[in-house]
Amino acid sequence: MKNKLLRLSALVVLCLVLGLSLFACEDKTPVNYTVTFDTCDGAPATVLTVAQGGTPAAPADPTRYGYTFTGWYADAEGTVPATPATSPVTADVIYYAGWAPLQSLLVSFDTKGGSAVSPVSLLYGNTLDEAAIPAPAKEGYTFTGWYKNTSCTAKFNFRTAPAENTTLYAGWKLNDGMG
Repeated sequence: MKNKLLRLSALVVLCLVLGLSLFACEDKTPVNYTVTFDTCDGAPATVLTVAQGGTPAAPADPTRYGYTFTGWYADAEGTVPATPATSPVTADVIYYAGWAPLQSLLVSFDTKGGSAVSPVSLLYGNTLDEAAIPAPAKEGYTFTGWYKNTSCTAKFNFRTAPAENTTLYAGWKLNDGMG
């Protein structure tokens, strides 16, 4: 009987040791998931690895010629809005960029003290007709053209469609008074 009790005790201890060693060997590697930000415009997607329960930091808002970024979506059609920064990750996930086409844009003219020139509404993707824009007048100066910057060092190219609302700046040359 004493021998059986000793064997039973040894068996219980052995089971406890094996159970504890199995518990100690449990895989405690954190679970990570892949979070993909698909810009839906052919550019490479941003792919992040995020720990389970973590929230991804969305990349900077993407840009796309002719479109306005409308946010991230859970579906490629852009019908289910998503908020990655407040959505804990529990599986691999793809967020899709939403886009709205630009319909028209406004080109304004800063005549820098010359006569006013009215803004022009332009359908996106179209170019300005240079001949249709009146040249401003300024006493004592000759108009030298329209520029992209206020310092008038970069001429505006009328063969290129503006990508966004734009202000053009009048360039002036002081007349020398030798008429």
